[in-house]
Amino acid sequence: EWSEHELNCLRPYIQAGTTVVDVGAHIGTHTLAFAKWVSSGEVIAVDPQPIVMCVLQVNCLLNGLKNVEVVNAACGKRRGDAIFGAFDPSNLGSTTFKVGDGFFNRMHRLLRPGVRRPRSAVPAVCVDDLAKDRRISLIKIDAEGMEFDVLSGAREILGTHHPTIYCE
Repeated sequence: EWSEHELNCLRPYIQAGTTVVDVGAHIGTHTLAFAKWVSSGEVIAVDPQPIVMCVLQVNCLLNGLKNVEVVNAACGKRRGDAIFGAFDPSNLGSTTFKVGDGFFNRMHRLLRPGVRRPRSAVPAVCVDDLAKDRRISLIKIDAEGMEFDVLSGAREILGTHHPTIYCE
């Protein structure tokens, strides 16, 4: 089991029937356990790296998990674009992103209409937008330096549900 000690510490904070938000879900090391523990609830697994998200989707399929919503985006304090920052191909989990206000995406569309956004950018979303009508019991954050931005984008959820926050 990967991160067994962390998972053992988090287990008491996750109630069946609730939603867990896994920001920086990577390949699902925590997501898989969370999905089993919430039972009839759900997990929102968010990661900005497309290749990593494909592995997460396969891991969910192989484990028969139908209660995981996989979101290929970065979480931040506002919607927009997340541009790749530092990238180390030997450690995909350490990739960083910088969230803009959507300017990059708007300019790209203006300058090259009909051309899709380059792979160097992914959407940025707020936790509040992802989980607004759900009962949240836990938010796990592993966002490589963007933790404060993630929390800033979750103000409504934090004020309403008072979830446990586990932040790397």
